[in-house]
Amino acid sequence: MRLMMAAETCRSSSSSLLMIVFLVCQYFFQTSLANPNSCTPSSCGIIHNISYPFRLKDDPTNCGERRAELACENNVTFIYLNSHNKYYVKDINYGESSTTIRVVDASINNNDTCSFPNSSAYFYNFSGHPYPYFSRETPISLMSCPTPLKNSSSLVFTDITHHCASNSSSLPRFTYIKVGTMMPSEVPKTCGIDLTVMTSWKKFKDSNSNNNISLSEIHHSILYGFELTFCPECVYSMWGKNIARFYKFALINV
Repeated sequence: MRLMMAAETCRSSSSSLLMIVFLVCQYFFQTSLANPNSCTPSSCGIIHNISYPFRLKDDPTNCGERRAELACENNVTFIYLNSHNKYYVKDINYGESSTTIRVVDASINNNDTCSFPNSSAYFYNFSGHPYPYFSRETPISLMSCPTPLKNSSSLVFTDITHHCASNSSSLPRFTYIKVGTMMPSEVPKTCGIDLTVMTSWKKFKDSNSNNNISLSEIHHSILYGFELTFCPECVYSMWGKNIARFYKFALINV
């Protein structure tokens, strides 16, 4: 009886050991396939180095993150963000600790200085994607008012009423743009903010936003786009979390 019990214990231990060896081999095999460094960078239009964490739709499944998937259409790179809004990808900058992507809303008409995005770009619009924060952007606010505004030393508005006349209301409306940060208390009481967009245009970063800014400069800055910073902790970590997850699984099941 004791010999039979000992033999059964040995068989059980051997099975557990073989299971651990199998799991270890499977893990290293899968991580070797998922290693982003083993993937050849993709290219589309002006974007010549599409690599981890980004990927194109037709790339191998182990290359890049699904949440950072780009599309290539007519040799133009774009991505869908905030409620499936389409954004053209203008640049990708791969850094040591983070990656930034510069995008432009595809709803803008390049040849119309009075063309603006269909929707605002706010932080929470991108909460469902691995782009949790902007990268030192300058806000641009489009406002409509029932009466004309007067500029002050602290607040300067660009009047675009005559350039971009709108027939959306029977009441006379005056349209202004404020470049730069504006506190809620600074918004004129009779005015409403219709749209807020972001830009990474360097001229606006380096200049005083209270200076007079032309409509053409504003249009150029919107076409330049804004940057979103990729969040490493929001991405599936193959080299850290998977190892810890494997050990936890192995210990529970031995």
